[in-house]
Amino acid sequence: MFDSGLLTFSRTLVKSASFILLQGVPTSITLEDLREDIRRVRGVTSVHELHVWQLSESKIIASVHVCVDNSVEYMKVAANIREVLHDYNVHSCTIQPEYNVDNDGKPLQNTV
Repeated sequence: MFDSGLLTFSRTLVKSASFILLQGVPTSITLEDLREDIRRVRGVTSVHELHVWQLSESKIIASVHVCVDNSVEYMKVAANIREVLHDYNVHSCTIQPEYNVDNDGKPLQNTV
């Protein structure tokens, strides 16, 4: 006979492992809220290519591309973005900066 506790545990384990293997967005994170909070960081003019996924039971990671105003220091912007991500329990991230320049490398007007 099967032990119902073992079956329940197995089902839970398979569900958890499948979610991690499929690199699902954690249910505790709303991407639109996170995107908007990153967008509010001083110096960020836009956010795109935001990806968040569960790497393990306890580790959430992210990658994001941000357009950064040319007048601000990128390292300060990145530190503030990391603080926002930490508020969402994301403790490992890759932040790709893009600057507001035209095809000739000339600064564009602030798009904020």
